[in-house]
Amino acid sequence: MSAEYPSENCLLTMPDVVMNKLLGKLDFPAIVEWDGRDGRSQKKLLLKSEDFVDVASKDIISVLTNQKPVVKFLKLRCQYNTLKEQREVSEQFLSNLESYLASKTIKLQVKTFDMKVGGVAQILHILPHLEVENLTIFKRRNIYYEPVLNMQDLIDLKQLKKLETLDICGFCVDLRIEDLVHLKKCFVKYKTIDTAMIEELKEAFRTSSHLETFRIQCEQSNIERLMDPRYAGPHRHSNIYGRSIPSWFFSVSTPERVLKVSFDLFGVLFEFDLIMSAEYPSEKCLLKLPDVVMNKVLGKLDFPVVQSLRKTCHKMRNFIDAVKPDSALITLQIKVEANCITSLYFFDETSIEIKYCRNREGCDVEWHRRDNQTQKNFLESEDFVDVASRDIISVLTNQKSVLKSLKIDAFICPNDISEEQEELLCQVSERFLSNLESHLASKPRPLQVKTFRTTVANVAQVLHLLRHLDDVKNLEIRNGRRVNYDAVINIQQLIELEQWKKLNSLAICRFCVDLRIEDLVHLKRCFIKYETVDAAMIEELKEAFRTSSHLETYRIEHGQPDFEHLMDPRYAGPHICSNQFDHVTHSWFFSVSASGRVLDISFSPYEIWFSFDKLNARELINNS
Repeated sequence: MSAEYPSENCLLTMPDVVMNKLLGKLDFPAIVEWDGRDGRSQKKLLLKSEDFVDVASKDIISVLTNQKPVVKFLKLRCQYNTLKEQREVSEQFLSNLESYLASKTIKLQVKTFDMKVGGVAQILHILPHLEVENLTIFKRRNIYYEPVLNMQDLIDLKQLKKLETLDICGFCVDLRIEDLVHLKKCFVKYKTIDTAMIEELKEAFRTSSHLETFRIQCEQSNIERLMDPRYAGPHRHSNIYGRSIPSWFFSVSTPERVLKVSFDLFGVLFEFDLIMSAEYPSEKCLLKLPDVVMNKVLGKLDFPVVQSLRKTCHKMRNFIDAVKPDSALITLQIKVEANCITSLYFFDETSIEIKYCRNREGCDVEWHRRDNQTQKNFLESEDFVDVASRDIISVLTNQKSVLKSLKIDAFICPNDISEEQEELLCQVSERFLSNLESHLASKPRPLQVKTFRTTVANVAQVLHLLRHLDDVKNLEIRNGRRVNYDAVINIQQLIELEQWKKLNSLAICRFCVDLRIEDLVHLKRCFIKYETVDAAMIEELKEAFRTSSHLETYRIEHGQPDFEHLMDPRYAGPHICSNQFDHVTHSWFFSVSASGRVLDISFSPYEIWFSFDKLNARELINNS
C-alpha cells in the first residue's frame, strides 16, 4: 500500500466483515506475496541473529497453520550421515515441526507421507501427529547393506493401524505377518522368510475382503522351495527377461477371483487374478457345479478370462468348447507381414495384443498381460501363420454378438521391401486368408460385422472374407501395393454379392473403379475414384440425389485436371469460392424432394462432391 494512497481507501480502514470477505476471495499466495505481483524474484538478507533452520521452520509452519483440506502428499528428506552438524540440523528442524504439530487441536490430515530417514526416531518426530493413509519410508544413510528397521515403536501407533499402504525401501523389517494384514498394499523386505509366514499370509488373502497386493522381498535364494509341498507343482511362465516365474493359485472369498502367489529371484508376490488353476481342490472345482450354474458363471466372465480358464485342464476345455460362451469381441484388427502376424482384440473393458513371429526353430509369441507386462513364449516346430490362424479362429468361433469393426491389413507393402520379401508377403497373406476363409465358410451362421476394412493387393483377397460375412454396413478397401496406386480394380465379382447390395457406405482408396452409377446408388455414402468421368455420369448421379431419400454424401475422385465441361451447359454458371489455401471450388445447387434442403454439387481439381446443404430461397434462386 503506497503512503500517498488516500488513507480512507486503505484496506485496513475497512470493517472486519468486509475485510474477511475480501481475503476469502484471494488465494493464499496473493496474501503473502503482497509486494510480488510483478513476478520478480525477491531476496531478503537474514540478520546474523536469525538461524536458517528456525526461519525455514516458521515459514513452513505458517503455511501448515492455515491448511484445512487434506494434504495429498507430504515428503520429507532428512539428512543423516556421520557429520554431527548435519544430524543436529535435521533434529532441530524435526523438533520444531513436531512442536507445532503436537500443539494442533486437530491432527494434520495427509493422504501419503513419504519420508527418507536414518532411523525410526526421525519418523516418530512427525508420524504420531498426522492422520495418514499411505506411508513410504526410505533409507537415507549412504551404505550398501539394508539394516533391520526396529518397528516396535511404530507398531504401537494408531496411525500404523489405520494405514492402507506401507512401503519400506532400503531397510529390512522384523514384523510379524499379523502386524501387516490390516493393510491393503504392502511392500517390505525381510532378512529371511519361511513356509509358515507364506502360509499365514496366503490364508489372510484367501479369507480377507480388503487385501490387494503384498510384495515380500528377502535375502534368501531359491525361495520357491518355501511353498508348502502339499500343493501341486506350480504354473510357470517367463517374464520379460526370460526368467521362469512359478505361480500357485488358490480360491478366495470372492468367487470371480483367485489368489496368485508368484516367486522370483527377489521375493514373493501376493495378488489377485482371474485365472483358475488346474490344481484347484477337486471338491471345490468349477467342474463339480451343475451345468446350469456353470453356464451362468461363464456368462459373467469376459472372453480373456474364459480363455485362461479353458487352458487349466482338458475337462474344462471340453466343457467350454461345448458351451461356446460368447467372445463378446467388439473390434478385431489383424496385420499380416512377411515374418509376423499381429492381432489386436478389443473387448468392453480390456484389449489384448498378440504378435506371432517367424523363428527358424518355430514360432515366437509375444503378448501383453492386464498389468501391461510383456510376456513371451516360444513354440517349437510351429509355423507362425498356423498358430496365429488357430488363435484368431478360436476367438471368432465363439463370437455370437455383432462385431463392430473388423480390420485386416492383409497386404501392406513398405517402400523399401525387396522383391523376395514382397513375394513372401504374398504367400503369407494368401495362406492366412485361406485359413480364415475355411473357418468362416464352415460356420453355420455367418460372422456378423458392422464395418469391414481391409488393405489388399487385389479383389481376390477381399473375396476370401467378404462373401462369408453378414450384416456388413460399411466397407473400406485399400490398395496395399507400393506401386500402381491408381490401378483399375475389377470388382464385378463384388457387386454380384448379396453383401454388396446391403452396404450403406463404400470407400475404395488408391484403386480406380469402372463401376456404373446404377451399381452405386443404393449406398448412402460413397468415396471412390474413376480414371475419367463424363457429363452423363454426373447427370445420372445428380438425378439420383434429387429424387432419393437415402443418399447422403458422395465423393468422386478422377484424373482429369479440366472439370468445368463436366456439368451440363444448360445450367447457369456456378457459385465460385476459394478457401484459406486458395483452392477454388465451383458449386451448383439443385432442388431435391426433401423440403428445406438443396443438392450441392461441388467441383475442385480432381474431385467432385455430392452433398446436401441448407440454403434460403433467395440463395437458391440466385445460384440456379
